[in-house]
Amino acid sequence: MSMSNTHTRRELLAAAGAAGLTLSPLLRALLAGEEKPRFQISACDWSIGCGGNIRAFEVAKAVGLDGVEVSFGGPGGKSDLRKEEVRKQYQEAARKNGIEISSLAMGVLNSVPYASDPKAEQWVEECIGVMAAMRQRIVLLAFFGRGEQFASGKDVRHGMDFLW
Repeated sequence: MSMSNTHTRRELLAAAGAAGLTLSPLLRALLAGEEKPRFQISACDWSIGCGGNIRAFEVAKAVGLDGVEVSFGGPGGKSDLRKEEVRKQYQEAARKNGIEISSLAMGVLNSVPYASDPKAEQWVEECIGVMAAMRQRIVLLAFFGRGEQFASGKDVRHGMDFLW
């Protein structure tokens, strides 16, 4: 480029092209404050030490997450999302902290086998109702520990038939 204060159209186009190449889509997403990144990072509330605790949104904000996967547990607890007032508290905490509720998570199924405990199927049905009320489209059905004990392939098919 010329050392003078005036630039040719060719010099300006070359500089603009170089800037465009430098600011690839990934880099633009990372640098642009007003653009939403292509990928967002969320974590289960239990993964950040706040299982079933509304404080998860504060922690998520502090560690730089975009969202929280909120626990949907058994009935009756203080964080029971079946209760409208609890859902509103969670939604307000998410809004206040600028953190999305990315999905719900049924970690309770880790200890309540879906295939053999009738209340597990009832809780999944209740969770689907809560998902609709919270405008959520995703739920993690966790089947680890005792929760993974399916007696047979028939039990798995029964569970999938219920969900579909």
